[in-house]
Amino acid sequence: MYDKCGADFSEQEYQGAQVAKKIDRKTIDLLCIIYVCLCICSMIILIIFLDQRRTASHEKISVMVRKSLKLLISTIKHMREINQLLLIPLTIWSGLEQTFLFTQFTKAFISCTFNPKYVGLILIAYGLCDSISSFVFGQLVKHVGRWSCFAIATLISYSLIITMLVWHPSSDQIVILFIIAGLWGVADAVWQTQTNAFYGVLFVDNSEA
Repeated sequence: MYDKCGADFSEQEYQGAQVAKKIDRKTIDLLCIIYVCLCICSMIILIIFLDQRRTASHEKISVMVRKSLKLLISTIKHMREINQLLLIPLTIWSGLEQTFLFTQFTKAFISCTFNPKYVGLILIAYGLCDSISSFVFGQLVKHVGRWSCFAIATLISYSLIITMLVWHPSSDQIVILFIIAGLWGVADAVWQTQTNAFYGVLFVDNSEA
């Protein structure tokens, strides 16, 4: 029985332990195949139904390559902007916090403590709070400003990180995982929507890059 769930979780020890509630390899492979098939279907649907921008005459490959290189050079030059450089850590964080939730949180806190079947259920709470909060903060930013929203998200995120560092989950505390996932969704709503909006506000004259 593996009992180091939470911040003390070790992937190697967990894989080596005799855990009855682990998902067998065949189920994992099946889920991966279904996921890949859904991705392929979504691309096919986009290709078929998405309105395509067509020019009067088909552009030659050389012209398309030239335009792509021009866009690449414009993006590289844009990296000299001090505001862009300062936004890079924020952009990295917005990706890392999502990665943590979908990988380490689901593995070390949900699957390890309870059962993999609860992963989807708890992430529903995350998704609902994320969706609702995206709309709420979109309206709130008009009244309190963008920095106040970032401050709220920072407070929530770091409070949750500290909580997960000191808290050792047990099988009778599943409600806490729902709360953590929901609050993480609230903070994520700010990181994802307001960071993108911030780019639009700061670089309104350089949208090409």
